[in-house]
Amino acid sequence: MNKPIIGISMGDPAGIGPEVILKALSDSSIKKNIVPILIGEDFIFEKAKEIISFPPSFNVISKIEEAVFKEKQINILSLGEVKKNDFVVGKVSRVCGKAAIAYVRKSFSLVKNKRIDALVTAPINKEAAGLSGFLYPGHTEFLAALSKRKNVGMVLAAKELKVLLVTTHLALRDLSTALTKEKILEKIKLGYHFLKDDLKVKNPRIGVCGLNPHSGEAGAFGDEEERVIKPAIAAARKAGINCVGPISSDVIFYQVVKKKKYDLVVAMYHDQGLIPLKTLYFKEAVNITIGLPIIRTSPDHGTAFDIAYQGKADSTSMKEAIRYAARLVSAQRNKNSSQAISV
Repeated sequence: MNKPIIGISMGDPAGIGPEVILKALSDSSIKKNIVPILIGEDFIFEKAKEIISFPPSFNVISKIEEAVFKEKQINILSLGEVKKNDFVVGKVSRVCGKAAIAYVRKSFSLVKNKRIDALVTAPINKEAAGLSGFLYPGHTEFLAALSKRKNVGMVLAAKELKVLLVTTHLALRDLSTALTKEKILEKIKLGYHFLKDDLKVKNPRIGVCGLNPHSGEAGAFGDEEERVIKPAIAAARKAGINCVGPISSDVIFYQVVKKKKYDLVVAMYHDQGLIPLKTLYFKEAVNITIGLPIIRTSPDHGTAFDIAYQGKADSTSMKEAIRYAARLVSAQRNKNSSQAISV
């Protein structure tokens, strides 16, 4: 089969995940290029189907071997984690939080064992997951733990803007001690290989944010630029990476969006990178985890309990997440094919 098989985990069943998944797959430009396998609960997808126009029928399976690949059918791997009596729309629930993590765990196993090609995750609710004993800040950290990988990265992408975060879910008061030359250098290298190997950018250009106003003004507003950021950039350049900075974060995003100066921005913390990206591309942004042994993307939004199962949820980000996953599968296949030929 030439089309990439994309596993799509339901996310929190009480949120907008099921709706945006089906809306995305209703788009013929998405469906014709992939083979989707939904991981979650069949009765919940049926409920979501009732509120939107969704022509394909479902093929409910209990194991991946039962999947059928027909143009007008979509396979649902139904795990039975949630019972109808336990399911309440738009509410934080330990049951739904636990189920959402089970869907991710199962999906990861399928990709790792090469039963599917990539994983797209619908949003989980961190409060609900926490009630079930989930100990991670989010998907990225959980997938890193499942993969036993320490150096993974969170990239947020939309159109010409791609942002890699050095730190993710961290209090601002902890930033100064969390940022090290080694950590920043690791992320720069991850970003370089993502651009070069996965997105096939021939000569990747990376811009690195400073942390402090005006990148510290030579130490007047903080020493992180001199102490850790500049040494990391110097080490990256010594390794042959076209890397520039530190650049003040009130300038660098203009340079990317308007001047096309960089292929990737390395931001020091969560909101530094996400505020400009979401201001410009709130609906289109995609979350990509790099450094994993699997391909994983996600829409860049939450569970939106307040509008769940009302037909209001926008599926643009989910569509882009699926497109990105398919693109990365194609790049991976081409890379493996080239390696095989060179041998």
